[in-house]
Order: sequence, then structure tokens, then C-alpha cells
Amino acid sequence: MRETIQPVRKTTGRTDVCKVCSAKNHLLGRNAILDSYEIQYFHCEQCGFVQTEEPFWLDEAYKNPIATLDIGLLGRNLRLRDIASRVLNLIIGGTSRCVDYGGGYGVFVRLMRDNGFDFAHFDPMADNLFASHFTASLDDKFTLVTAFEVLEHLADPHEHFSKLDRLAPNWLITTEMIAEPPPSPDQWWYYLPETGQHVSFYSKRSLQFLARQYNRRLITCGNGLHFFTRSTMPDWRIRWVLKNRTSRWLDIFTRKASLLPNDFELMRNNLFIRQDAA
Repeated sequence: MRETIQPVRKTTGRTDVCKVCSAKNHLLGRNAILDSYEIQYFHCEQCGFVQTEEPFWLDEAYKNPIATLDIGLLGRNLRLRDIASRVLNLIIGGTSRCVDYGGGYGVFVRLMRDNGFDFAHFDPMADNLFASHFTASLDDKFTLVTAFEVLEHLADPHEHFSKLDRLAPNWLITTEMIAEPPPSPDQWWYYLPETGQHVSFYSKRSLQFLARQYNRRLITCGNGLHFFTRSTMPDWRIRWVLKNRTSRWLDIFTRKASLLPNDFELMRNNLFIRQDAA
């Protein structure tokens, strides 16, 4: 252990029970996080969920809301823009109101509005730089919630899943599923101890448990994409859309007019109103 890494602290909060299914936890192992602290990881044998000890380091980890190691952010948003557009066109219906939960700087919301979809942004942890006029409230209702690379950041999963439950019947989510049995804390890149932001890791069984808990079906793919829905559409069709290979040829027939011109006029008018008021 490096001398700069502090020894294991006495954990705060409960670590003996799983934060997903409340079954008994077992110590999985330890690893250095933020190159500063040695922390403990716990594994639930009932649902396969892995969690860190209560994350006392989050204020330090979120000095930059978007981790500097997340250099795939733009490419990921471009890929997910296309998949989400197909989900809306081919599964849900293209006129739906949608919200990007944990939307970071608003890149995805801006891309979806450019694609013609009525998206709003919600993320109290990051500045909404690219969609500042389209901020959602948790009191609003939507047809689809997107939450990309969010679940692994949740210190209390049910606190946030209950919010998703109130927001919309359909959730399009990305997170890398942890293998079973789980790798040790120093043997899987997605633990990302360098950033300190990943504190929850979901197996397929833990995602299925959450789907049942919130009265939804789970359709998941091997590409880290998961769709929680109350739709009665057959699983095979949803999976066909999510896999993003054979469904893309339909894009030419479902393309919508961009909201960019209307958004520009709205933002310009709001700017004039603020200038007149001043």
C-alpha cells in the first residue's frame, strides 16, 4: 500500500445488508480509491449487487461533476441519440415528452432536441450548459426517462429508482453489468477507483429485482443497455431495436424535423425579455 493511502476507516451507515434487495452482504475485498483511501466493497449473494462502503469521499470525487477520465462522453451520446430515437419511434411513439435524468452538461438533451424529440434535462450535480432552457422538475410527468451512466453513481439506488418510478413508465438506462461471481475490486476497469464516483455495481439479477420491485419488465442487451418498461410489446422486438444493428435502416423513414430553429427563437426571445427588463 502506498504511504499516501489512508487505512480502512470505520464505515458509516449499514454495510451488512444489500442496498438493492436487503439481503445479507459479504465482504468482497478492498481497493484504493481516489489514490487516497483504502475502502471496502461488499457483495450480495442473493441478487449479485456489489456496493462500496458508505461513500464518505463523494464531495472530493465530485469536485468535477464529469470525471476527466470520461473521454467517451461525446461518442457515447451520439450512439445513444440514435438508439433512443429508435426506441421512441418504434416502441413508444415519437411525440412523447422525455427527460434525461443525470444529464450532465445537457449534451444528450441538445442532441435529442436536434433530432426532433421533446427532451428536458435533470441533474442537480452538473451545469446544464447545452440545454439550459429545457430543465425538468421532478413534479413533471414524462413518457420516457433516459439515465445513461448514472446507476453506478447512486449511493442509495432506491432513492433514485423511486423518483424514476414517478417520472415515467419507461426507462432507458446504461450501466455495465458486473459478472457473477464478481471480480475482485482491483480486477475490473468499471470499478474506476481513480475517480471515486462509481459506488454501485449491478448484476443482471439485481436489475431484474429492481424491475419487479417497480412493476416493470426488463429487456437487457449485451451492450450495457437496459430497458425497463410497462409496454406489452414482445421482448424480441424491443431487443431488436436496442441492438442498433438491423433497425438503423429504418431511420430514413422515421426522421423528424429538428427542434433547433424553434429552440433558437425561444432562447432569443427570452434573451430580449431579460434585456428589456434590465
